[in-house]
Amino acid sequence: MQYAEDVVNGKIITVEYERLSVERHLKDLDRVAKGGLPYRFCEAHAQHCLDFIGKLKHTKGRLAQQRKNLELKPFQKFVWAVVFG
Repeated sequence: MQYAEDVVNGKIITVEYERLSVERHLKDLDRVAKGGLPYRFCEAHAQHCLDFIGKLKHTKGRLAQQRKNLELKPFQKFVWAVVFG
């Protein structure tokens, strides 16, 4: 949610379609809270997905040799959270 708020407030500059996507997600959350949409957003499900991805290891290159876990960038976390939350 912090990423979405930063995009809307202008702290993070993004391309237009990404900004519109963030705005739509926030509007959808408002509509869900007011009973205007028949689905829900579950932060626990979103966090579970992000936790799982964070346990995956790199498979190629220098980071794979070091056995490093994947680290998603904030916009990637936003996308995965929206999809699975």
